[in-house]
Amino acid sequence: MNQQSLQSYLDKLSSSAATPGGGAVAAVTGAQAAALISMVCNLTKGKTKESARDSAEALKKEIQAINNRAEQARGQFDQLADDDIEGFNQVMAAYKLPRSNSQERTVQHNALQDALKQAAQAPLTTATLASNLAQDIQRLSEIGNKNLITDVGIAALLVPTTVQAARMNVLINLASIEDEQFKITALTAIEEATSHALPLTKLADSICTSLLK
Repeated sequence: MNQQSLQSYLDKLSSSAATPGGGAVAAVTGAQAAALISMVCNLTKGKTKESARDSAEALKKEIQAINNRAEQARGQFDQLADDDIEGFNQVMAAYKLPRSNSQERTVQHNALQDALKQAAQAPLTTATLASNLAQDIQRLSEIGNKNLITDVGIAALLVPTTVQAARMNVLINLASIEDEQFKITALTAIEEATSHALPLTKLADSICTSLLK
């Protein structure tokens, strides 16, 4: 994904090809949220107005730490977009395996179950990774460059969107997975991610309200 231009990506997304699809879109959306976090951090450095030097230095270090986490997440999101495409391709390959006798049907069934789990993993990781950005976005709304509050707000909107988009892709794979323990673990993780991301919608609303004053 990271070698494609935006236009190339959109052309492929809008084509009749099955990939990239919604799972990749979720990961790219998360990457955009992470990039906005980094932008706010980079335009906040050196602009703190703390009266005490020690406080100012501590704030700069905190902003740098947020930026580091965002940049790491952005790279992971990019890889997850590729992983989602690969996961889908593996599922399609498993569906095409021969099933002319009982032995082949067993092999095909097991391959499909493994592929479905793999396909669920990329969006599951995407959702968790996105939800992990929530606390940093909340903090940037407090300490970030106030001229960029709308960028913080947009990042706050993109994270829940990423989580919900990834959640859909997890659930559609879980519907065909027979491993009950895997399903329980995945559902628990996706619900935790959803819960962590949800407050950001209220944050975005509060930012909009503040702009009207």
